[in-house]
Amino acid sequence: MKARVLNIGGAGALALAVALGLASASTRAMAAEPAVPEPLWEINLDTTYARSGDGHAVEAPAAEVFHRVGPRLELTASTAWTVSRPRGGARQSGPASGVLGFKWLLADDGRDATVVLWPQLERRLNNASVRRGLASPNRVLALPLEAKFTVGAVAVELYGGPSFIENEDDQWNLRVKLARACLPRADCTLELERNHTPGVTGQTLMLAGAEWRLNEVLALKTAAGRGFGAATGERVGFALLLGIKAIY
Repeated sequence: MKARVLNIGGAGALALAVALGLASASTRAMAAEPAVPEPLWEINLDTTYARSGDGHAVEAPAAEVFHRVGPRLELTASTAWTVSRPRGGARQSGPASGVLGFKWLLADDGRDATVVLWPQLERRLNNASVRRGLASPNRVLALPLEAKFTVGAVAVELYGGPSFIENEDDQWNLRVKLARACLPRADCTLELERNHTPGVTGQTLMLAGAEWRLNEVLALKTAAGRGFGAATGERVGFALLLGIKAIY
């Protein structure tokens, strides 16, 4: 599922410490400025479904775009069209909040380890979506670090950091994703997202999936899973993602 503003406790601080350690080690290993990475564009178009005790929600499409504009800078943007049916309520639809950000490369060891700072600003796109419960009225500034590296044959992604929410308590987010080749043209994936609000039982969302490379540009994605630990009404009983990724 796409990155969200979620909450964590001490695990978020641990993720940041790991990322900062990687940044320090990778910076020492850099002999020169990294070359402009290729490709320059990555576009993700997904359809997601989530069912909980509170109702059902579909995002179709959920779009996320990355555009590399320099050796260290990548621009990012994401939003979705959301269709929601609360339990016992009427169907609602409209645009979700929009997120703009950029990735700034902090360290690159020239092989398989990178650390980036990924500031993101989230805000509503439509006041009607706020009234329908499809978007938050509050702006959110997220300041996570993202680290990527390999351990043997497993590719590891760590994402963690604080989110500052207008008119609400500050939050933390942690995401861990593991990927390993399981077929000649496919990677199997396992992803964990930790959701914890201070004073409230949090939720961990676990997704297992795969990504099939159709060619050098296109790949198909799928993942399914469920949430653990939240109150019954809020817990995601089933989540599904189907999507396509273009890299060029």
